[in-house]
Amino acid sequence: MILKEESFDEIYRKYARMLYAYVLQLCKNPTVAEDIVQTTFLKAIEHADSYEGKSKVSTWLCRIAKNLWLDFCKSGEQKQVPLEQAAEAGEENGILQNLIQKEENAEIYQYIHKLPEPYKEVFMLRTMGGLSFQEIGEIFGKTEVWARVTFYRGKEKIKEKINIRRREQ
Repeated sequence: MILKEESFDEIYRKYARMLYAYVLQLCKNPTVAEDIVQTTFLKAIEHADSYEGKSKVSTWLCRIAKNLWLDFCKSGEQKQVPLEQAAEAGEENGILQNLIQKEENAEIYQYIHKLPEPYKEVFMLRTMGGLSFQEIGEIFGKTEVWARVTFYRGKEKIKEKINIRRREQ
């Protein structure tokens, strides 16, 4: 078993916050995000013997979490939470504290959440999740180059919205 080098307590402490930020970005519901994160770690413990070490642990956990979220969505239980409520929940956990300090940052945050997929998810994984382009590519089953290009295009879309907003003012 490859995960024997780190105990699951260490893995949880190391990745829980990043995983929560990622799942909260997906579902916009703090309660659902917490449930999915907990279930992710339970699944990881149950299937630790299937982890082959071909990807980083963080990538493996994100893949499990994304699959759980997709299952949750298919079950019809997914309910959208207003952006303000999701932002407040993130601030309570210190996840979005630096991002939403000023009014301008709040606008940028809104632009991020209006990005189409996969730009939004890649952007959030990179900026809030702190994942490398290699890890992001692995989550999507794509290449590192794909992740870099998708991130760049998402960033350009945000810049475009900011420039439009500045011209209107």
